[in-house]
Amino acid sequence: MDISLNGSDWKFKYYNIGEARGKQPFNPDFDISWWPNATVPGAAQKDLLRAGRIPDPYLDMNAQQIEWVPDRDWVYAKTFTMDPIPRDRKVRLHFEGIDYYADIYLNGKHLGRSENMFIPADFDVTDVLNYDGENRLVVIFDPAPAEIGQIGRTSLVRTYKTRMSYGWDFAVRLIPVGLWDDVRLIVTGTAYIADSWAHTELAEDLKSANLMMRTEVRADKRQTVMVQTRVFFEDTQVAAQNTSVAASGLTEITQPFAIKNPKLWWPNGHGDPNLYFAEVVVLSENGDELDRREFHFGLKRVRLIPNPGLAEELLPWNFEVNGKRIYLKGWNWVPADSMYGTVTRDRYEGLIRLAKEANVNLLRVWGGGLIEKEEFYDICDRLGIMVWQEFILSSSGIDNDPPTDPAYLNMIRRSAENIIPRRRNHACHAVWCGGNELTWTGAEDAAMRIMHEAVSMLDPQKIYVPTSPMRTFRPDEAKEIDIHGDWQYFGCDRHYEICNARLAAFHSEFGAEGAANIETIRDVVRDCELMPVSRKNELWTHRGDWWVNTEVLEGIFGPLKDIETFVRMSQFIQWEGLRYVVEQNRRRKYASGGTIPWQFNEPWPNLTCTNAVDYFLRPKPAYYAVKSAYEPVHVSASYAGLGWKPGEEFRADLWVNNSNGDLKGCAVRWTLLGTDGEVFGSGEKRLDLRENSAVKADEVVWRIEVGFERLFILEARVICPDGKELSKNSYIFSANPVPIFDRLLALPATTIEVEQGKGAAREDGRIEIPITVRNTGGNFAFFVKLSVDCPGWGVYFSRNHLLIAPGDSETVIAKCISRERTTKQPGPFMAQGWNTGK
Repeated sequence: MDISLNGSDWKFKYYNIGEARGKQPFNPDFDISWWPNATVPGAAQKDLLRAGRIPDPYLDMNAQQIEWVPDRDWVYAKTFTMDPIPRDRKVRLHFEGIDYYADIYLNGKHLGRSENMFIPADFDVTDVLNYDGENRLVVIFDPAPAEIGQIGRTSLVRTYKTRMSYGWDFAVRLIPVGLWDDVRLIVTGTAYIADSWAHTELAEDLKSANLMMRTEVRADKRQTVMVQTRVFFEDTQVAAQNTSVAASGLTEITQPFAIKNPKLWWPNGHGDPNLYFAEVVVLSENGDELDRREFHFGLKRVRLIPNPGLAEELLPWNFEVNGKRIYLKGWNWVPADSMYGTVTRDRYEGLIRLAKEANVNLLRVWGGGLIEKEEFYDICDRLGIMVWQEFILSSSGIDNDPPTDPAYLNMIRRSAENIIPRRRNHACHAVWCGGNELTWTGAEDAAMRIMHEAVSMLDPQKIYVPTSPMRTFRPDEAKEIDIHGDWQYFGCDRHYEICNARLAAFHSEFGAEGAANIETIRDVVRDCELMPVSRKNELWTHRGDWWVNTEVLEGIFGPLKDIETFVRMSQFIQWEGLRYVVEQNRRRKYASGGTIPWQFNEPWPNLTCTNAVDYFLRPKPAYYAVKSAYEPVHVSASYAGLGWKPGEEFRADLWVNNSNGDLKGCAVRWTLLGTDGEVFGSGEKRLDLRENSAVKADEVVWRIEVGFERLFILEARVICPDGKELSKNSYIFSANPVPIFDRLLALPATTIEVEQGKGAAREDGRIEIPITVRNTGGNFAFFVKLSVDCPGWGVYFSRNHLLIAPGDSETVIAKCISRERTTKQPGPFMAQGWNTGK
C-alpha cells in the first residue's frame, strides 16, 4: 500500500548558505506554522511565486531577478498523521526525486542524505513514525551545485543534475531546487518487491513469445514466501504461476511463461500499441499479502539493420520493429518546463498527443535534460511513441569529453544501475544512448563503456548507442553516418545546396529558427519594448539570443517594420526550412534510416527559437509542416532554391513517399500558379506506389518569361483512382529581384468563408469535426490559420496554416478530446490568413 505525501500542504523556508542546519528546523517542536505553503512535487521558484515572494520568471526579463534562489539553503517540511499498522507491517519513506544535495529527517532523526536527482532515496521508517500523533518530515537542501551550462567543458561536469537549467540556447538560467518527483510512504509486510522485470523475447516468426518475469524480493528475516504472478491482456488472463522460495536479504525469483499468438506493441502509424498487464504479489506462508507490484509491458522487438549501400564497418541505421523495416519519424524532446518538478500528467499528455497527431513514432529524450517522470513513459506506451532515452551527459561547446575521474565514473555507474530498472518495463522504450554530442573517436571511452555495461547487464535487448551523433555534427563532413546539424536557415539558395548534397545514413538532430506565436509573445511581454528585434534589444538577448535572425530575414523580405510582420516572416522561414530537410531525408528512405528534427517543445517561453510547439502548447506553422511531411502518403518537391530569375528554366522533381501498403493507379498532379490563380503549367503522371517506398514521380519544368517578376506557387497532389486526395503540398517561389520575397509583405487581399460540419462522435468520447475553408476572393489566401476557443477540450487539426488558391477550398478535420466534464461543445471555429482581413 502506498500513502502519498505529495500535495500543497508542505511548508518551506530559505536560509543563508550554511544556516539551515544551525537553526535545527528538523526538531519536532520547531515552529513552522508561519512558513509559506509549498507544493510537492515542485520547485522552490514555483513556491516562491505562489507566495508572492518573486516576480513571474516567465514574464519580461524577470528570470534575471531570481538567480539568487539556488544559492541558498532550503528547508521543506510536512506535518502528517498516520493510522497504526499491524506489528508485522513495515513502512518505507520513498523519495522518487530529490534535487539535489539534501539531508532527510523524520521526527528529529536523521535518516540519510541524497546526492543525485535520479537515484531515489528510500528509508525504513517503521520504528521512527509516530502512530499516535503528528509526524514531522523535514528535508534540508544545500545550495544547488555549481555546474556547466551550454558553453563550457563537459570534462568539468561532476553531478547528475539537468544541464539545461544552467543556461542553454533554448532555456534561460533557472536552476530548480526541491522535491521534483513523488514522495510516498510504502507499507508492506516483512518482505517486499524490490524490482519486477518482464524480460521478453519474441520468436523469429513472431507467433510466440517467451516471457521471463524476474522479481527481486527483499526480506528483513529469513522466511518462506510465495510469489504469485498473473499476466493479462485486456480482461483475459494469459499466464499465471506461483513460486515458493526461502527469502533472505535480496532474493531473485525467475518465472518463465510462454505466450502464444502474442499481441504486439507497434509504434504510431504501424499498428496498435498493445499492452499486457502484470500483477506480481508476494504472500506469506499463511497467505497474507506482503506486497504487490502492478505494471504494463509490451511485446516488441526493435533492431538496427543495415541501410542499403552503407559500408559494412559503419553502424546500421535502419530500425526494424517486429520484423518490419520502419522509417523513423522522430522529434527531439526537451524538458516540458524549466521548473520540471511542476510538470503534470495533463501537460505531458497534451504535448505527447501533439506528437502522435503529427505522425511521430519516436521521441529522442535529449541528454542535457531529464530522465522523465513515470507519467511520460506511461503516455508514450499508450500512444505508441518509441523513446530514445539519453543518459544525463551532453556537449558543452569548448570540450565534449566525458569526465574520467573515478568518483564521477562511480556516480554514473550507480545512476545507470538505478535508472535502467525503473524504465525498462516500458513498451515505448527502444534505445539507450550514452549522451548528446560527446566526443566520439570510434571507440567507447570510460563513461560510455560504463553505461554500455549497465545496459548490457540490466536491459540487454535494447539498442545502445554510445553518443548521438556517432561521428561528427558538421554536415559538410557527413558521408554515410549519423549527423547533427544544421540548426538554422542559411538562405534561399545555400539552404538547399547543403540539404541536397547531404548523404547521411541517419539525421538525429537539426532545426530551423522561428519566432514564437504572436499570442505567446503578447502573453509573456508586458513591460518591455518588442521593437527593434535585435541583439541590441536586451529583451531579445534574454529570450532567444541565439536565434535572432533579423538580418537574414530582411535580406529575404526587406525591412520588417512591426512585430506581427517579423513573426509571420520568421515563421515562414522555419516552416519552409524545416520541412525541406525532413522531406529530403524522407526522399532518401532507406538510405536514410530516419530523421529527428530539433526541437519539438520548449521549457520556457522564448520569443524566437527552434521549437515547433511553444511553452503554452501552441503549435507553430513548422509543426504542421513536419506533420504533413510525416503523413503516410506524402508528395514533396526537390529544387535548387526559392529564388529564380526571369528567362531561366524553373525545375523541380516530385517525389512520393508511401508508408502504407501497395497503392495502384495513383495520379500525381501538379500545377504552377500565380497569386491570382493564373495557371502557368500543369502535369499528371499515373503510377503504382509500392509499400514502404520513396519514388521519383515526375519532373516540373517551366520556362520563366523575360520580365516576369512575381511570386508563383507549385501545388502537388496525390489522387487515388476513386478520386480521394491522399496528399497535397504547396511551395512558394519568387522570380522577384532582391529582396526576393518582399511581395509577401504586401499580398493582394482575398476573402474566405468557414463552414463547420457536424461532429462525428466516437466511442471513446472524442468528436471529429470537418471544417471547410473556401477562398471566395480573387487571390491566393496565404497561411490561413484555424483556431477555436473551447476550454475543456483539446483540439488537434489535421492541417493548418493553409495555402488556398482562389476559388478552391480545404477541408480540415478537428479532432476534439474532452479534458474535463463540460457541456459546451467545441466551436465556433475561426480562420484568418495573412491577406484575408479580420
